[in-house]
Amino acid sequence: GGGGLRKKILKQSFTLTLEELLLIAPKFIQELQNISKEEVKLAERSQNSGRCNLSDFIEDDHIEEECHQSPGKSLTYACPLGFVNLTINRRKLRALVDSGAELNIMPEEVELRLELPTREIRMNMTGLGGHSSPVVGLAECISFNYTTLTPRIGKHRVAVCKQR
Repeated sequence: GGGGLRKKILKQSFTLTLEELLLIAPKFIQELQNISKEEVKLAERSQNSGRCNLSDFIEDDHIEEECHQSPGKSLTYACPLGFVNLTINRRKLRALVDSGAELNIMPEEVELRLELPTREIRMNMTGLGGHSSPVVGLAECISFNYTTLTPRIGKHRVAVCKQR
């Protein structure tokens, strides 16, 4: 039926600017949710919507030397919206852009390297694909200096996620 054609369409590659990605992100997420509802229940999905490695987040050579990703460990995200360069505590990193996020997410390993002040909290966040990530801390009023887009500094809340 139409499922085979849909799969072929979804596997196509496209070149888009970050601006174009940000414009279509809400529609794309809605379409992913619609496809998920048609095919399987979200909680029963065995595949994640996307993956990125810890090394994708790190540019600073000092951090990169100290952070070694264990095989099989990766972060999960629902929709790859693109990366931006940012600076926290004079350390350069890369982060995924999520225009609709009320909370930024950071691996616990990176939070420890950046020596961010966090308060301990215990909760789980569930992603679009039904996968769950345990949150172990919350860092508030953290200054991010964005250099990729318009240079600006903002105060943000960061959820620190434990990697499995």
